[in-house]
Amino acid sequence: MPPLFENIASNNSKRTSASSRYRVEESPVGSPEGQDMSSSDGAVAEESIFGHTAQANPKFRNKEQTIDASLLSSVGVENVNSQIQHFQAPSPAPRPKHTASSARGVSSGKPEFLTGIIATVNELQDLFSQMPRETRVEVDLPQVAVVGSQSSGKSSVLESLVGRDFLPRNKDICTRRPLLLQLHQTTASEGGAKASEWAEFLHHPGQKYTSFSDVRQEIEAETVRYLGSNWNVSADPITLKIFSPNVLTMTLIDLPGITKVPVGDQPRDVEDILVRMTKHYIDNPACIILAVSPGNSDIANSEAIKLAQQADPEGVRTLGVITKVDIMDEGTDVRDYLLGKRAPTLKLGYVAVVNRSQMDINKNIPVGVALRAEQEWFESSTKGKRSYADIAAGTCGTRVLALRVNNLLKVHIQKLVPSLSSSLRSQERAAREELAKLGLYDISSHDSASATVRRAVGQFEREFAAGISGDAPGSRTQLYGGARIANQLQIFSQHLRESLSRLVSYTDVEIFHAIRNVYGVEGQMLMADKAFRHLLPPAVKQLEEPCQEAVRFILEELEVILADAMKRVAPLKHFPALADKIREVSSMCLKDAMGPTTALVSNLIAMEAGYININHPNFIGGQAALTKAMEIVEQREKSSQRDKPREKSACSPQISGGPQGHPLSDTDDLSVPRQPSILCADAPVLRDDKLKVETTRACLLSYMEVVVGNLQDAVPKAIMLMLVNTVKDEKLGEYLNMHVNRPDLVEALLQEDPQVTQARNRCRTQLDVLSRAVRVLDEVPEKMRQSTAQMRKSFRTRE
Repeated sequence: MPPLFENIASNNSKRTSASSRYRVEESPVGSPEGQDMSSSDGAVAEESIFGHTAQANPKFRNKEQTIDASLLSSVGVENVNSQIQHFQAPSPAPRPKHTASSARGVSSGKPEFLTGIIATVNELQDLFSQMPRETRVEVDLPQVAVVGSQSSGKSSVLESLVGRDFLPRNKDICTRRPLLLQLHQTTASEGGAKASEWAEFLHHPGQKYTSFSDVRQEIEAETVRYLGSNWNVSADPITLKIFSPNVLTMTLIDLPGITKVPVGDQPRDVEDILVRMTKHYIDNPACIILAVSPGNSDIANSEAIKLAQQADPEGVRTLGVITKVDIMDEGTDVRDYLLGKRAPTLKLGYVAVVNRSQMDINKNIPVGVALRAEQEWFESSTKGKRSYADIAAGTCGTRVLALRVNNLLKVHIQKLVPSLSSSLRSQERAAREELAKLGLYDISSHDSASATVRRAVGQFEREFAAGISGDAPGSRTQLYGGARIANQLQIFSQHLRESLSRLVSYTDVEIFHAIRNVYGVEGQMLMADKAFRHLLPPAVKQLEEPCQEAVRFILEELEVILADAMKRVAPLKHFPALADKIREVSSMCLKDAMGPTTALVSNLIAMEAGYININHPNFIGGQAALTKAMEIVEQREKSSQRDKPREKSACSPQISGGPQGHPLSDTDDLSVPRQPSILCADAPVLRDDKLKVETTRACLLSYMEVVVGNLQDAVPKAIMLMLVNTVKDEKLGEYLNMHVNRPDLVEALLQEDPQVTQARNRCRTQLDVLSRAVRVLDEVPEKMRQSTAQMRKSFRTRE
């Protein structure tokens, strides 16, 4: 026979031999598993990971109590860890025989000093697991994840810890969703007289399952409801709680086994999906990894060990579980792994277990019987390389595994409670702040909805006024609101002053034309008063465009202030229809105020152009203007004399196209020359003409200074009166009350953005769960104080 088939035949014979251990106590098919959990017919119903109560060894029970009490005698994490390490590493000296004892004898005992802290984490898990997927809060809770490849024995390990057969089984992948398994140790009186053991599902709150067959069926049914009847997988867990006096309190997550070949409708990358799902749980630093590896294969290449090493390179939170040690090849064993002498080594070590074979399962061998057989198997061999009797008390058996997991989880949770509490409080605070931003508004009735609109409108008015007055929160790096309005008006005034020279830009020829034209046939003898009055109004009217531009700039600033004010009104973020209506009405108010403002500014310009106040104290006046003109003309004449020789002055003004004065001769034509159709005067040549031009220019410049000064003062006042203050103090409120605060519009205005509604509901749910979680953790110090008191009382009683 080829070697491969020899090994298969050998393994089959081993399993057949192992199965023979159960013949004496083999039960009829389905007898214990289909019965009510509370039945107590025979020893089988009372089986647990600790064996028969009736056969309990008092001596061994007392020792285990001492070990467990010493483990829990110190609240300090380091002390407990050191005690656990001591418990994990057996001494070479012979150990007491690994006899059975009851759950009540070797568990954490009564009182259970730190079991309550596991129940606290279970309560937190229930809170967060019940949240809808879209509102779920990411919290790294302490937990134990069971990791292994398909058919590595994970399900059998869990069933051994529970002492019942309750997980689905199939030749293909069985676990298609993570199973969050919460084990709660109870007293026999809990749950009712007929229900010392029962199970509950989180998706069926309050419904008790007293048959493990029903539990198995519900797991299968819930998986099908969620994923369909084919073989797809999901990361959303099923939460199962089992209450029993025959278990130790702990929480485990059974992850789908890593499979290489997709079946059914599984995607081709199902292995990658399962690996990512597993890493999602075990990458959490708060997770203890229970790495399940079959002993009859290379443990160093185990999928569970590989994944655990990636998530926990130091091996400080990984406990190895070696299954199928009873069917290993002759001459091989796992002693070196259990004793930490063979790589890969783990800080938490390894525990070896013996599970039921497939033949045992097919024959419905009860888990309780298998547990006792497991204990006997580890203790039976005292010779040969496969002997485990000398190290079984600390490294072998489901009983040891349960104690190790229970104690590790307690210490792990105790260590993480401070950081977990801090994280939950931080998330609660953030959720509360977010909910405050989203707002809570009572719009259940018409009156309350109307009040919401009124409050929003009133707040908007106040925010707009604050933006103008400077009371609103602004930027520290730039001007904002009313400061920008003041600065824009200052820029306007400065611009008018700088534009003065450009406003009176008449040339000498233009002024000379005006002087001659305005006097018509009469001519002018002294001051060119009429020319001044003729040239001034066009110069004044040039100021209207910059003044109206200033009005437009201030309007733009008001629009910015309105937009910023809307951002600071919380209800407008939640009710877009109300925000749109207020924006529309506010814009209408500004535009309506714009008309009277521009009209007033136009009237101010018309006033300056319509009446020339020559008696204004700042106006230079005729005599002063003439004196100034004479000084200018004299300076120009002196400059001209220095530049060229003196020429004979003309005796009369020269007109282009006119006759030149000269003596008549006999040959001259005595007819009068005709002036051209377009007659233009040359630049003034005579001194009197130059004085008239410069006097007129001086008067124009002087009076334009008066006009600019008047407009520098009057235009900003007009803008503030008719546009800024009127809108702020009167018109905006009137428009909002007229067009927004209307009973017939309330319902339409308070139509909230669906995304905001969803965000508020999500935030409210998160805040509720986080607040409850914080309250749960707030009870931990009191529970620890009570536990310490119970522990001291227990020690005094023993003494």
